Amino acid sequence: MAGIDEFIPLLNTADTKKKLAVGASIITFLEDPDNSIVCEDIGRFVDLITGWINSSHYKICQNGIDILCLILDRMKEAFRPYLSKSLPAAVDRLGDQRDVVRNSAHIFIMRLLETDVLTPQLLFERLAPSFAHKSNKVREELMVCLQNVLNEYGANALSLSRLMPNLVKLLSDPQATVREVAVTTMVEIYRHVGEKMRADLMKKYNLPAAKMQVLSAKFDEVRDSGTMLALATNVFTRPME
Repeated sequence: MAGIDEFIPLLNTADTKKKLAVGASIITFLEDPDNSIVCEDIGRFVDLITGWINSSHYKICQNGIDILCLILDRMKEAFRPYLSKSLPAAVDRLGDQRDVVRNSAHIFIMRLLETDVLTPQLLFERLAPSFAHKSNKVREELMVCLQNVLNEYGANALSLSRLMPNLVKLLSDPQATVREVAVTTMVEIYRHVGEKMRADLMKKYNLPAAKMQVLSAKFDEVRDSGTMLALATNVFTRPME
């Protein structure tokens, strides 16, 4: 069976059918744990596959993300040098019009945590500038990603106070759907950290009274529903690790 070195010269083909066939072969290769990824230049392989993520052909894009996830599973921490290109490419695909591509991008981002390539805190240090991404869908999906990380790793894994200015700004985003997801995200954070969040929003961020009233009403609903988490304590005053 072909190894990684034999795939590399095929990655730049402009023929869509050939590229799809190569992608399927690489996925089959990487899914077999007996196949080694040792090659002359794994960096070139990763860079070329990252280029696939920018393809206008959704299947090529999806194959690229799937291949990077499989490489992540093999390389783990050794993948870190390739984050500067692969993570922004995946973030851009959060704005893709196809659900399947957006879902693949979410899986890649979460896989960075599962493989210990990044901690939740380091992940969102890298993602924070993209809360101002030109694509409103990316802005929405990043907040969904934050909710997913909160529920998977807990509020103590993040310095949430550093993200709050971005989230507060998104409460006034020009796009209604972004504003709605921002409210949902605020409510999810409140469920994790408790009343300290309400106090900080009132004291530090000078929210318009109408917005604060909406948030407070939703916070009350969560508090009264009995779904608050036990660790809803002083996350906002915890120093960044």
